[in-house]
Amino acid sequence: MNSIPYLVGIGLVVVVFAAVWAAGKFKDPLKLIRGEDNRLSTSQFQFWLWTLVVFFAYAAIYTARALRGVLDPIADIPGNVMLVMGFSATTYAAARAITGAFVDTGRVSKTLAPAAGKGSLGGIDQLLTRDDGSVDLQKVQVLTWTLITVSIYVTLVLSTVGHIQQVIGTSALRDEIQTRGYLDGLPNIDSALMVLMGLSQAAYLGGKLTSTSQPRITAVSTSRLALGQPFTILGTALGNDNDGGVATLGGVTIPVSARQWTPTRIDLRMPDQWNEALGGASPAGGAVTADLRVVVGGQTSDPWPIQFDPTPVARVAVMAPTPSAATQPPAPVATSAPVGSS
Repeated sequence: MNSIPYLVGIGLVVVVFAAVWAAGKFKDPLKLIRGEDNRLSTSQFQFWLWTLVVFFAYAAIYTARALRGVLDPIADIPGNVMLVMGFSATTYAAARAITGAFVDTGRVSKTLAPAAGKGSLGGIDQLLTRDDGSVDLQKVQVLTWTLITVSIYVTLVLSTVGHIQQVIGTSALRDEIQTRGYLDGLPNIDSALMVLMGLSQAAYLGGKLTSTSQPRITAVSTSRLALGQPFTILGTALGNDNDGGVATLGGVTIPVSARQWTPTRIDLRMPDQWNEALGGASPAGGAVTADLRVVVGGQTSDPWPIQFDPTPVARVAVMAPTPSAATQPPAPVATSAPVGSS
């Protein structure tokens, strides 16, 4: 079997990749699929994967036909192939627009991801995880169906090239093209796979819309809260000063005094007076476990269990210095009238 069609297809993919890489002056070979926050983007990966696969398919099939003397351009580009490229481009654009809108309005804050460390699979795991490192099921689903569909499609391309190479002579190939129309175009993608991909794309965008807008607590500066105690909440999509966000403890809004409120950090201070609603405990009842949450724009974060102690934070009493004996005024001396006086 002649390997030239496959080499031409791979060569075109390499040339396109190298041209875009050189034009962007990228030092990182994965920069094409990294977002502005330096994390690998699932939607960008999907876009480039389908783009390069279709380039490979066209180049390989056309070369196989040309080697048999058929130089006509490939006439038939199936609708599902164009649709899947539209899917990937639309998903990429929509995902970027959603994130950009939330960043511009201050609902989320995007920070540069650190360099991939040991055990992080070179950052490839970011294709399946959220910014906080937790697994994103929507990403898992869309990437799984994408890889399945791409694998099946590449297999169909290889089969088409192999069949063309089995045809002897230009006239025989033209007869095959006329009688078996699929040789006149790229292989099509099964409609059932298109439906599954479409559903996963919708779930991905829907999950991105909700997960990006939903506040998420990733850390709290203390594991035990007390009255009058300052503390810090770290997370994502925590809103800002203008979003009217509140913190709740045990389902009750706590009258905290916010010193700083940004999309990734809230600096708070518990009130000085105990409120019976906070945790449902009494000052003499000791600490209880309650769920700390952040509510922003009608979206509520997942609970963060924390202990609440209604006992006020101990403060060091400042005592006035006790006067020394040398500085104390002399005690008054009792006097009485002389005997016999009148």
